[in-house]
Amino acid sequence: MNCAKCGAQLDEQASTCSACGADVLMPAASIPVAQAVPVAPPATIVPPMAEESTVPANAFASQDTAVPFTPTVPYVLDAPNMPMAPPPPPTMLPPPPPPLPNALSFDEPNLGRWNWGAFALGIFWTIGMRLWVWSAVFVALMISSAIPALNGYARAVSLFFSIYLGIKGTRMAWTSPGRKWNSAKQFEDTQKVWTVWALVILALAIVIVVIAIAILSQNKGVGL
Repeated sequence: MNCAKCGAQLDEQASTCSACGADVLMPAASIPVAQAVPVAPPATIVPPMAEESTVPANAFASQDTAVPFTPTVPYVLDAPNMPMAPPPPPTMLPPPPPPLPNALSFDEPNLGRWNWGAFALGIFWTIGMRLWVWSAVFVALMISSAIPALNGYARAVSLFFSIYLGIKGTRMAWTSPGRKWNSAKQFEDTQKVWTVWALVILALAIVIVVIAIAILSQNKGVGL
């Protein structure tokens, strides 16, 4: 083999020229080719077999079914399509109290009206309304009027009590503890009956007084 630069004879194993020092280029045919060594394929790793479970098949049969998780959506005022929170439940008001005794849809103005039966029939009206204290008062006034020294006082007090009963009689009859009314209509119908009797007696009393005055006037005229 000769040097490619100076043409000097070279040794087969020389890497440089001994004459000029140039590197010796080995021909491609003389370069030994490494033989490929067959490589065995990698061994397949087989995972170990899982041991057979000893848990019975119905061990989880009694557990509840899992509920899927639902994320909570925050409440945003500016999002028109966001679900609105449900309104609060309505406030339950307590039931009204039960009606008071003898207070069945009766108006206050009716209780304050004038009562002709209480005014004109005094003792009889108080007995009918079970107002026993007032009945005893009228009995005492009747006994006092029989005494000449107390006659004038008894009549004045009796007239005062008659006027008082005419003003307060309707309310006193409605709230009487001894007389119970089934309805306001029954109460008004009863008071109307007493009013009719009172007006009849007052009319008869006026007629009797007029007749007595006429008779007295006629007798005085005859005596003259």
